[in-house]
This record gives sequence, C-alpha cells and structure tokens, in this order.
Amino acid sequence: SWVKLSKKDARRTYLQGSAFLHRMQLFVVGAGGTCVAHADAHESVSDLRKRICPSVRLRLTYAGHELEDNLSLQEAGLRESSTLFASCKLVGGGSGSSLLFGKGKKKTGEEKRKQYSRYRSLSMFDERDLGFGSQIAAEREKILEMVDKATKETSGTRLDGIRGFEVPRSSRTEWGSMLLVVTPDDVKEQEDRNLNLLLRGCLKDFQGDVAAYNRRLIVKVLISATEDCEWEREIVMKDVVPFWQELCVINDVGLVVLDLRLGMDIDFRNIHTYEEMVMGEVKSSHANVSHLFHLFFVGRKYGLVSFPARIGKQRFEELVKLVDDSGDRKLVKEFFSLDANQLSSQGVGADEKATEGQEYVLQMTKLDEDWRKKYDKIRTALMQAANKLWKMEVAKNGEDLQDDELKSMMIGMVEREFAQSRALQSSFSGKFSQLVFHRNLLGLEAAKVSDPAYEKFVDVKEGGVVDEEAQELLRNFLNSLPPTAIKFDYLVQTFDKTCGLNPQHNEEHASYLARMCDDLCRHVSIAVQESAKMRAANCDDVEVEVKSHVEFAMKEAEKFCSSQEAEAVMENVRLYLRDESRSSMHVLGRAGSGKTSLMCKLVKDVMWEQEKGCVLVRIVGASKRSKTRVGLLRSICEQLRRAYGKEEEDGDISVLPLRDIVSYFRRAVSEWPSSHLPLILFIDGVDELEESYSKSYLDWLPTAALPPHVRIVLTLADGDGQGQEQMNHAGRPKDLTLMCVKDVKAFVNQLLLKSRRRITNDQWSEISQAVARREEACSTLWLSLVASLVQEWPSSVGVLSSINPSLNGLIIDQVDALQAKHGVELVRATFCYFTLSSAHFLHEQELFHLLCLQDDVLAEAYFWSVPSMRILPPFLVKSLLHDARPLLYRYSDGRRDASLCWRHSKVEEAIESWLFGSAMGYKERIQRHSELADFFDGTWSRRMKPYTGKLRELLQQRNEQAGDRLVPAQPIVLHGSIAAPASERVLNRRRLHVLVPHLIACRDEQRGVAELCSLEYLTAKLEEGIVELLRECSLALKVFPDSVVALHEVKGFIGRNLEIWHAPPC
Repeated sequence: SWVKLSKKDARRTYLQGSAFLHRMQLFVVGAGGTCVAHADAHESVSDLRKRICPSVRLRLTYAGHELEDNLSLQEAGLRESSTLFASCKLVGGGSGSSLLFGKGKKKTGEEKRKQYSRYRSLSMFDERDLGFGSQIAAEREKILEMVDKATKETSGTRLDGIRGFEVPRSSRTEWGSMLLVVTPDDVKEQEDRNLNLLLRGCLKDFQGDVAAYNRRLIVKVLISATEDCEWEREIVMKDVVPFWQELCVINDVGLVVLDLRLGMDIDFRNIHTYEEMVMGEVKSSHANVSHLFHLFFVGRKYGLVSFPARIGKQRFEELVKLVDDSGDRKLVKEFFSLDANQLSSQGVGADEKATEGQEYVLQMTKLDEDWRKKYDKIRTALMQAANKLWKMEVAKNGEDLQDDELKSMMIGMVEREFAQSRALQSSFSGKFSQLVFHRNLLGLEAAKVSDPAYEKFVDVKEGGVVDEEAQELLRNFLNSLPPTAIKFDYLVQTFDKTCGLNPQHNEEHASYLARMCDDLCRHVSIAVQESAKMRAANCDDVEVEVKSHVEFAMKEAEKFCSSQEAEAVMENVRLYLRDESRSSMHVLGRAGSGKTSLMCKLVKDVMWEQEKGCVLVRIVGASKRSKTRVGLLRSICEQLRRAYGKEEEDGDISVLPLRDIVSYFRRAVSEWPSSHLPLILFIDGVDELEESYSKSYLDWLPTAALPPHVRIVLTLADGDGQGQEQMNHAGRPKDLTLMCVKDVKAFVNQLLLKSRRRITNDQWSEISQAVARREEACSTLWLSLVASLVQEWPSSVGVLSSINPSLNGLIIDQVDALQAKHGVELVRATFCYFTLSSAHFLHEQELFHLLCLQDDVLAEAYFWSVPSMRILPPFLVKSLLHDARPLLYRYSDGRRDASLCWRHSKVEEAIESWLFGSAMGYKERIQRHSELADFFDGTWSRRMKPYTGKLRELLQQRNEQAGDRLVPAQPIVLHGSIAAPASERVLNRRRLHVLVPHLIACRDEQRGVAELCSLEYLTAKLEEGIVELLRECSLALKVFPDSVVALHEVKGFIGRNLEIWHAPPC
C-alpha cells in the first residue's frame, strides 16, 4: 500500500537540494506539505529518488504517470516549476506513523479512523479527489452557461413585469435610504449588573430569567394565510423578504421568515402531523427572539375546518356521547384509539393505574383510498358534537366561557394558529405583533360560481353551492380580532374570472399588492432597526462566548437523569470543590457515558449557589472558538480579565500565539484568584479539541500545584471506561471514572417522564431483550436514543419495531426511519450538509436555502402539490428537524438563530460512515462541498437555476426551464466598501470563514485560488487576523499543485505588506 511522503522526508528534499540553486526548480508534494527541490535537468529519476530519501524506495509521479528510473528528468518531461507527487512503500506494506496526526500518545484504531475521516478532506492530497473536483467544476461551468440561455422563470411571475415592482425594493429611493447601520443604544444599568454576574458565573443575585437575558437579536416572521392568498405570499417572498435580509445582515440581526402554509395541499394525508408541527413552531417561536411577527393574509376563502389529532380521554368520551348518528359514532371510535402512555403535564409518574393525561389519538394508518369521505364524516360529527357541548357549557358557566380545546374543534386551521399565538403573548418576553391583512375582493359579488377562478377565492361545497357555514366562520373571525392585532383593509374592485387576481395585466391588482407590501415592509423594518439598537448588549465577543456556554449548560442540565454512578461522581466532585486539594479533578468515561450532562448539572448547581469569585464553564465544541486549544484558552483568559478587573493590563491578548497564551493562562490562574475571589473552572470534553491529535491535550494546565483558591474540573474520554483512580494529597480521587448505567429501567423511566410518557410491559420487554443482546454495558447515549424511540409508541399498538442493541445500528435504524417518513433525498442531503459543516456549524435558515437549490429534493417534495415558488415547503424541513431531535444539538452563537450539528461524536461517526463509507463516497463528499461553496459565494442569488433530473421532468408540462430559488446574496462586503474604515463597513463574516474551506474540500482550484488571491478577500480576512488566512493558504498548497507558485507568492505578499494591511485607509 502506498502512503504519502512524510513532512520530515519532504523537508530533507529542501535541505539537500539547496546546493543546486542554479539548476531546475521542482515542487515535491508529500503528505506533510509541498517543498522545493533543485536538480540538474540531466539527472536521472533514480538519482533524484535516492537523493530525496535514500532509506526507502520512493514512488515519484508526474501528470498521473510514475517516472521510470532510467530516464533523465528532462526526458521524463519535467520543466522548471514542475510538480511531482512523492510517496513511499514501507517494508511489510505498513504505513507507519503519520505526522498528520502527530506525535504523542499512541492512538487506538478507532481514534485513527475517526481523525482520518474528519481531517482527510482538507488536509490530505489525493489525485483522484482533484480529478473528480475538476470534473464537478467543469459541470458547474456548463450549468452557468445554460443560465444565459434559459429565459423562463419559476412560475412565469417576473416582478420586473408588474407595475410598482420594476426594480428591487432596495433600489427604490424611499427604501434604499433605510439600508443603514443603526447606532446601538447604551446598556441599561440592570443589564450591566446582570452581565457582570454572568461573566463571573455567580447567578444567585441574578435578576430576571437567564434564558430571557440571553435572548438573541432575531426578528422572526410567521406567515399564515387563507387558501386564496397565494399572490400575496409570493409577492412578499420575492419583493419584501430580500429587503429584510439586506437590512438584517448589515445590522447583525437574525431574520427568520417561515410561511406555515406554503406547499401544503388540503388533501395532504398527514395533515394532522403537519398541524401539530405548526402549533409547536408557534409555541417555540416565543422564546429567544427579540421581536416576533405573526402575519395573517385573509381573503374570502376560510378553508378547511379540521379537528385535533389528539383529544383528552374525558373530553373525547363526552363528545362521542353527543354524536347522534350511530354510524358516525362507530366511525369515530374506529379511527381513534386510547393512548394510555401519555401522562399529564404534572408528571403523575409511571403508575400503571394513573389515567390523568391519557388521550385518544387519530389512527391515520387506518385511512384507505376513501379517506377523504371518512375524514369529512368524522370532522362533521365531531364539530356538531363540539357545538352541542359548547352550548351546554355556556348555559352552565355563562357567555364568558374559556375553553380553547373545545373551541379549536369548531374553527379552521388559520384561525387556530391565530388563537395559539395570541394565547402565548402574555408569556413572551420580547415584542410581539399580530398583523392582519384583509383583502375584500368586491368583484366577487357579481361573479358566478361557475366562473373558473371562483372556487379558488370562495368556499364552495361539492354541489357547486357557496359554503355559508365557512363564510360565517370567516366573518366571526374578522369581527372578533383583539384590540392588540393591527388590521389593514384593502378594497379591490375588479375580479378576473380566469385567475381572480392578476397583477401582471391588471393595474388595480398590482397597486393593491404594492400598497400591502409597503405597509408590511414598514412595520417589520422598524422592528429590525429597534432590534439593532440592542446590539450594544450583544456585540462583545467575550460576552457572546460566555452567554453561549452558560445557556448551553443550563439547557443541558435540564436533561440530566440521575443514576447511582452519576451521583457518586458528583458527590466526589462536590467534596473536591470544598477541600484543600492543589490539583485538578478529571472525570473520565467512555464516549456517550453522560459526562457532558453531568458536568452541566454540576455547573448549574454551583453557579446558583456561588456568591463570590468566578465560576467559569466551557463546553468544547459548543462554539467555534471552543473547538481549538488556542481559541479555548484565549476566550477563558479574556473572561478572567473581565471578571477580575485586569482588562487594562498586558494589552491585547487576541494576537498571542498558543505558547504565550498558555503562559498567560497559567499566570492568571496562579496570581488573580484569592480567598475573597476564588476561581472554579469547568471544561467539558478537552479530548475533543482539534489540536489534541498533535500533543497531549492537558499540557496547558499549570505544571505546579494549583493555588489554594483555584479548582479545575475537566471531563475527557477514557478508552475502556475502566481508568484507575489516582489519589490526591487529600485522600480523594483525582481521576474519577463515570461508569455506564446499571439500573436501566430507572434511567429510562426518568427520560420518559421528562417527555410525559410511559410504556407498557410488552414495550419494556423489548428494551430488556435489547439490553440482554448488548455486548457491553449500557451508555447513556444508547439509552437516550432508545427512550426517544419508544416514547413514540402508543399503548394501543405495542412494539412498533425491534431495538438494535448496538449504538451504530440504532442510529442507522433511526436514519432509515426518517428516510421512510420524510424522503430519501431530503434526509440524505440534510445529513450531508450537517456532517460537512461540523467545523463551522450550519444555521437552520442556511440549511433551508441549501435544500432549495437541490432539484432532487424539490422533485421529491412536490409529490403532493407544486407551489407557485420554486422553493422547498418550509414545514418539510421543520418536520424533519423535529423528528431528528434525538440526533441533533442546537448551539447558540449568542446573536443569531441556533446552529445545528450532531449531538455526539459517535452519532457523527456513524452517519459519516453511512454517507461516505462506500468506495465512491469521496465523490458525494466533493459534490456536497461544491454545493455548499455555491451557496456561500452566492452563485444562484437572483439568478435562474436550470432544472435537472426528475424536477425537469416534473415541470415539463408547465413549460419551465429554470427558476429563482430565492437564496440570499453573499458579497464579501455587505455594506460600505472594502476601502472604507472598519467602522463604516460591514463584512460577510460567515462567507469569510466558510467559503474557502469548502472550495478546498471540493477541489475547485480555479475558484479557491482566485478567492485567496483576491485583494478584497485578503483585506477583509486580515481584519480577523493573519493566522486563519495563512492556514487556508497552507491547506490550498497541499491540494492545488498547479497553483503552488501563485499561493507561495500570496503568502510572501501578505508577509511583506502586513503593516500596510493594518494601516488605516487613506
């Protein structure tokens, strides 16, 4: 087996060849990097090979062919600046140690595989990767050429063809003047006091709710609409939302726009699953946002009146008694089954006799081809019964009856969404607005039911008769709007008999849509500006980092489930915090044993108990800065400076290299804490630091004994989970091992109770059999995945599937189940993006836009109905993420929406192997990296992307060739110019950090080198420091052999002009 030349041998090439400076210059690429060699043009390949590395036999290749020993370098076709690839074959076929993973402790086979998989795509050169990457880049160029030939848009709706929308909103005088950076307000005194407590980690005197204090600067817009408001929703998405995106990015405010109805067909069989997801989204939207808007576009078509898929046991039995028709009563009982596994919100426990909280659940699997007729019968029967029960309750309790559950059975889905968000308004800590846009199409009065467009705008029954019941519900809804809702009324005189509304050919319709968009845009834009004024409390990187880790610890502590093993470790840690130990405490355990959850529980308890000093927490991987050792230590030192009032000392530490930052950390820990201001430092997962492969990941700890007022608690993985406990001078363990759970039933019961669930004896039996089949003790990770699986099992159906005893098998089983429910293309693309974005995380909005660019995903999603815009129905992504919760974590960056990544390294490894483990897996990896690069450089922003594959076949009948996917632009400079001072420009930091690594990983040499050689990119990148830029150049040197000279020149150019880069603009 051939392996690449090590860095040591490659360096020897340079040193030994330095005496031949007057001869041919060659570049030799090995696993350790690219080095320069000098040789005579008439020297033989054999001599060159021996001179480079005499101890082993080298394999030299050029242009894809191995060089023959008897040829001279000139005869082999080598010229000045030619690039050779060197590898060696060791005795016995072994590959030896690779400096890619460095020296230090000997790695196990599992660790080697893990790190090889994680770093291979960026750090190792493979000629086949470069070849396939070039092929992908060539195909991309062909598609871009097709764009110029494609002339038809997604739905035939071009905004530049509608009066009032000829130019983008940001280019209109009135609105363009709003695209300015808002000056933030000063921090309030109470917020400043809370911030000081948060920086010190002493929350006992904290005023208010920590979660509310950590509220992110996000403006969230939920859109609900009746079925006849398709034009309103499309124009808003194409005209207004891009303007909001521009305004938000230049002010560092997050924006989330979610159309709750887009792409949902009224005949969709999983409508109840969809409704539950929508209601859950409305509830969750009230947390961690600065301003929430719920928009309602209302016309004349009330729409479908559905019924809940879950009805409480007592309420259901009351309704069944009031169903008059015996056939309907039988049908209702047949399609609803009692789920005795559901518990009350108070958590009555796992008592089998307890009935509080039990529900009757609709069995959608029983619906056959005639499901629509049966569904209507059930809906009518339950609605009539609910009306009877409502009248009885009113007669008994008066007109002021408040029974939201009963009322929800008599209204439509849109009104139910409105009522849900209004009910949660009182508990919302941010600003909340409900905007109702009511369009009265007067021309409908003179229209006929037989007109082609009439049924699209008015509720009509099967017999061609107007549904007066639905119309009455609509009038009641509009008349009962609360005073807090802001209502806009629009009168439209004409009605187009063919399509109802037609702004492309009717100026009145275009004028109405323009006024409506202006009113909407004005309200939300003001909210964005108000949120931007709050930036003063969210703009400091140190504060953002602290908030991120504290918030993560608090949330994870809520998930902690106690066990004898965990309690024993926690008690020893608490004793350590109180004794006079002079050493750090290490909590060891296998991957997935629950170390993070245990650590977060300890952190929460200590923070709420501590009154003085500093309690500092870091969860490795919970933020980008905490992934590397230098970033972790730098952020810890910056927080210590703030907590101990040392900000004015030693100047700026953000530019210190690792060696100096380690010395600074040791000095801070040794000198600053005192008896009045002690220090407790918690760090979880130090073995997961990215540099842990090169040296011991504990060499940054103080070498001498800790001061008496300092405690350091670390968690790290222990390969066999049986690490020996070391004793400190106080007689208690220095290293504690967290063992796997022994009392499986008690642990799983705790997990189920947190979800208000329990399971039957038969379902418990399945878990017991899976535990018996396991070859090792049960980890908390495996048990939590088992609990997430069985909590979905109703009591009426017993065991839905067997439980895989292995962790990897259980993870892949859950992935297969997700594919069966949500679609193969959607799940695979989503999981690929999560895996390949693990270094920088992936925001939910970014994921949505990435999926909108995938034609196979869209073709799969359009199975039920084809929406008017060529984007993915948002609820499909929401539904997938909801069901994939056991596998995912949501991290906060402290400013914007939460980032998504895999819950655990074991989950990431299993899914990465499932995605890319085949012989051709490298091709999909490169393809997906290319797709990520296309998004982050804005390739398809405001551009028609041609349809391919199944999507092209699906849309042939519509005579469509390409469509706008409505993805945002990604310029390097979002506001101002690159030549402006830093205070007068806004950079696209997301692109600066993410794009080049993806270009390198997809082996797109032309784009990657062009970006690295761009003066605009270099200037913007150097604002963040030189280290990351040089690292990108070094990575590019390893994988782009034809650009070695250019990249070396770029590195030299940066070094020679570094002072000029940091100088202020002229």
